[in-house]
Amino acid sequence: MSRSFQPRNFKRTRVDLESTKPGGDKCCVPHSSFENINLPLAKNFLKTNISTPHDEWSQNRQCWRKKSDSVNKPYNRNIKSNYVAIGGQKLDSSVNKPEFRPYDICFFGKRNHGFIGATFHGENQESRIEIQKEWTKGSVLRPGMVLLKNFISHDEQVEIVKVCRELGLGLGGFYQPGYANGAKLRLKMMCLGMDWDPQSYKYGNKRVFDGSTPPSIPNHFSKLVTRAILESQSLTEKEYGACNVANVLPSMTPDICIVNFYTENGKLGLHQDRDESKESLQKGLPVVSFSIGDSADFLYGDKRNVEEAKRVVLESGDVLIFGGESRHVFHGVPSIFPNSAPKELLRDSGLSPGRLNLTFRQY
Repeated sequence: MSRSFQPRNFKRTRVDLESTKPGGDKCCVPHSSFENINLPLAKNFLKTNISTPHDEWSQNRQCWRKKSDSVNKPYNRNIKSNYVAIGGQKLDSSVNKPEFRPYDICFFGKRNHGFIGATFHGENQESRIEIQKEWTKGSVLRPGMVLLKNFISHDEQVEIVKVCRELGLGLGGFYQPGYANGAKLRLKMMCLGMDWDPQSYKYGNKRVFDGSTPPSIPNHFSKLVTRAILESQSLTEKEYGACNVANVLPSMTPDICIVNFYTENGKLGLHQDRDESKESLQKGLPVVSFSIGDSADFLYGDKRNVEEAKRVVLESGDVLIFGGESRHVFHGVPSIFPNSAPKELLRDSGLSPGRLNLTFRQY
């Protein structure tokens, strides 16, 4: 690594966000066309054991039932009325073994009253408007840290929601994670490629509490990551002139993706991502983060100090990358901005109120 961009010395200690109180969570491609996914549907879906964002809304919140539409009903792959773990043992809801209730990140039959009048995907195909916002040029926030504004197109965002919903409703899908001390992460989580265990802070090939194998990372997700890294390296080279750009922001091939869905009250405490392999961390291989849905405040800094941290707003379609010197930056999401997601995204994907975040890494 060049002398200009020597990484700062970080104390290699484990950061336990829940040591004092619950609420701190680990978060922790040219526009290519994605594969179309047709979601087979269950007629008796409402009788299944499904958890949705509506379960977390206050009881007096206004909502209404939309007309029956098979397109917006959940995909029923691997859905059963009683989920059992691999080997036939029933799952339980103890502190060390979170209950796995398949979690639907999309609407089914109800929607937030704030979006009454929006046309959802499948309701009126003839009036569907193609939304292709022009990509806004990115910016280098600091050496190794780049923000690409509106980098993921509307159609790509819709397909990402569809794929995450399909995978999230199957075995290895979205669940409510928690720490060994009983604290719950304020999000729903699903791992792709490898599983990350919030109790042991380790990666593995199977999910500890139910033995399920994480789904693979879709190939078109990986291509989008590669495209974002190349664009970020190009911006880095322009920012710093003649330099070895790979030293400032290295490339990587993702074999891990942590998918988090935050409802409107979701939060992410300041933390470092330090659970990948020693080699990956030493090389500064970047973390690549996709934001879809509601906007969020994003904090980052060299210390775990909210007051000293810098702040940037992440909006739907943004990609944030941090690697090289910035690989061990402290970062977090203190708040989600309710009802800030693009209306056309909600219409075409059926995404529930909240923020869908995908973070890619190489172990």
